[in-house]
Amino acid sequence: MHIMLGFGSSIEAKIPQLILTLSWNRLRENIDGEYSPVETHIPLHLNWSNRQDSESIYVPRINEGQYRYWDLFHILDPQGRSILPGESPSPDDRKTTFINVDTYLKPTSFSYLLEPGTYRMRVIVSASNSKPTETIFEVKCDGKWYPQEYEMLGSGLSVMILEQKVGS
Repeated sequence: MHIMLGFGSSIEAKIPQLILTLSWNRLRENIDGEYSPVETHIPLHLNWSNRQDSESIYVPRINEGQYRYWDLFHILDPQGRSILPGESPSPDDRKTTFINVDTYLKPTSFSYLLEPGTYRMRVIVSASNSKPTETIFEVKCDGKWYPQEYEMLGSGLSVMILEQKVGS
């Protein structure tokens, strides 16, 4: 089983938006009740959904009120993860569920793979002719794999939008 989590965005404007980008530019991990920056985090672009071409970090146009969907992350059953490149920092680990942030580039440092824990992610959607929209997510993963989707989303994984604002 494979669970993919995506969201939709629209940017308020009266004219079509041009060259939309999506970036994941801040990551904080909850350690002993305090959110601290993750040292290995590299700010990277996220993927727009349903785009597999070499320009999937850009959406050339979005009209007023139209949504474009984008991928935040996915998780895979640890038992089958080793057959896919880039899904695990250790191919021998067949027990731990990782959060695989759907970044456009996959650094060899595996900084896009998050170990079990509680994280706050800031995602910014921006366009060449409008104000950026910032969303802060809280993502929790207990590191276990649950065979049923309702169990995985009820016990092993949760995502909550904490804040959303249009920039200045």
